Amino acid sequence: MKTTRPFRISGLVVLGGALLATVPLAGVRALGVVLLVFGIPVFAFSATRLLLRGLLWRVGSRLAVSYLLLLSAVVFAAVFFCAGLLVVAGQLGTRRVEGALEKRRAALVELAHDLAPRLETARDPAARTRAFAEAAAAPPVSPELGMVWQPNGGPVEKAGAEAAPNLVPQPWMTSHASVIAKSGAQVFAAAVEPRPAGTLVLTLPLHSGLRRELERETGNVIRFHGAVKVKEEPVMAPKGRGVHFTVDTGEKGKTTSIAGAPDSGGEQASSGETAAPPAGSGPWSARWTAFPLFLSEPVLDWETGRPLEGRPVLILVRTSLQRESRALFGDLRIAGSRRLQLGRVVLAVMGALGFATVVVFAGASLLAGILVYRIARATRRLSTGFAEIEKGNFAHRAVLKGHDQLAALVGSFNAMAAHLGASVAEKAEKEALEHELSVARDLQRRLLPPADFACPGVGIAVDFAPAAAIGGDFYDLSYSERVLTVCVADVSGHGLPAGLVMAAAKASLGMLARTGAGGVRLMELLHEEIVRTTERRTFVTLAHLVFDLANGTVAFTNAGHPYPYRVGGDGTVEALANPARPLGLALSGGWHTVTAPLVPGDCWVLFSDGLVEATRAGSDESWGFARLEEVLRAGQAESAAALKDRILRAQRAFTDRADTEDDRTLLVLRIEG
Repeated sequence: MKTTRPFRISGLVVLGGALLATVPLAGVRALGVVLLVFGIPVFAFSATRLLLRGLLWRVGSRLAVSYLLLLSAVVFAAVFFCAGLLVVAGQLGTRRVEGALEKRRAALVELAHDLAPRLETARDPAARTRAFAEAAAAPPVSPELGMVWQPNGGPVEKAGAEAAPNLVPQPWMTSHASVIAKSGAQVFAAAVEPRPAGTLVLTLPLHSGLRRELERETGNVIRFHGAVKVKEEPVMAPKGRGVHFTVDTGEKGKTTSIAGAPDSGGEQASSGETAAPPAGSGPWSARWTAFPLFLSEPVLDWETGRPLEGRPVLILVRTSLQRESRALFGDLRIAGSRRLQLGRVVLAVMGALGFATVVVFAGASLLAGILVYRIARATRRLSTGFAEIEKGNFAHRAVLKGHDQLAALVGSFNAMAAHLGASVAEKAEKEALEHELSVARDLQRRLLPPADFACPGVGIAVDFAPAAAIGGDFYDLSYSERVLTVCVADVSGHGLPAGLVMAAAKASLGMLARTGAGGVRLMELLHEEIVRTTERRTFVTLAHLVFDLANGTVAFTNAGHPYPYRVGGDGTVEALANPARPLGLALSGGWHTVTAPLVPGDCWVLFSDGLVEATRAGSDESWGFARLEEVLRAGQAESAAALKDRILRAQRAFTDRADTEDDRTLLVLRIEG
């Protein structure tokens, strides 16, 4: 394998740097370190590139790498599928815990609404305590339910579990409310029921007692982390102990950190104590899916009633795929007390599909290996054959047995090698023909007026674009004694035949013009010459204009050519009509000359039909005269070249291509004065 120059040079730099770094002199050692710092990245990049080039040079190696990448895609898909199962299971578990918690909060609100009138009509504190005990005994209220009753003008009365020390109703409790509040280091749910005789507050601590109830009900392991702190911090900020989550918010250099705090009101680290049913082992039955549940309701400060910014309640839920599948699909009674877990049925079906996928992929990989070997062998033999042909050995033949496309490809190579000798001769002949066409194209260009042709008092701009190497369009410009003669012609067809007719017509036109013939007489003589020297189906359209600059007139003789346009200085656009038949047809004749005045500032636009008949790419719609007139009405151009460029830009914008289907000629003349 051929090494590259950057690889060799960087390798020498790294080697020299390593040797210099071992020298005890400080200056030499520093130079060696500098060489290593700059040389190692370049050498590593060059070596990696060289290794990949050598590995992927052969078609077989490239195909093998491609199939390995496909295998990695399958592995990644399996990983993503498992991750998706874990996310769905975590979401299902947290939603079930959230639903159980909301059910208890709803029961707490309903109990407060029913208990408040009884407390208001009770005679003494003992009666109110008994009323609370009777109401709290009904499910699904938690045993850790607490009551705080603040009669108007009387002392605070408490019963049940104490949610927080010295808990009393606050002035902000003026309406019915169900809140999650924090007092000191305690977080609890509270239902507030203000009455005319006093204020009732029922509390339910978010702690171990409620956790065990939720675990027994949902079957998941739960841990209350209390009101955690949420704050933005730099990406590389040190992380403290305890529960800690980091969320990328998309802001550069910042992350959102969610961490426990000493006063969060959460439980201490779990020691394995749980009221949830025992779990199995393995990826299906074990509780190794942990998902956070953030309560959307803000935590209120008990004393002020204001939300604690950045202090949501966090509950961590641990569940298993088996538990969530049973909760999602349920069980099916099949005989007596025997039950069938539909989740296991779904798992079995998915496992069967996964196994079938693995079997199919293994078979496909085996078939791919065989295919890679055959493709590599065919590639080697074709490479050898092309190397022989490059040396000039056209008698070399490659051999590959079989009846597939590769064998057909090798057969095609042999057929190509057999005909390549003849192709070399054909190529030489084609190059000679192209050279002759190039000479003919240069000759045609020489027949046209020179590019620097100029006329005093008239600005001239020309665009001449044949569709093939040789075109059938031509134009002529001549100036003598304040008279400018302009001709634009179009021979039927295009390519070499039209180019020959064009050359003959151009020569005849020049010869007849030198005899003094002009106008209708010129058309008659040129018609006779074209009929005599060309086929019957050949015809020529010709527009002949004589601009008399001294007298300020233009004489227009036409032979079936598109009418020229006069663009006035005031923006008017007028076609100088002169209908007549083309030259060379059997029924030709009836030519005549029309005249028009020349006005300084006017522009005259002459063109062949290749300009207006250009079609849009992929469509038969042509640009047309209407669009040309619209461009001409867009305003007076500063010069003939500016108007010509504006016309061509509009046509190219319509056709959406730079080439032309037919020969195109465009002349723009501006009468300066």
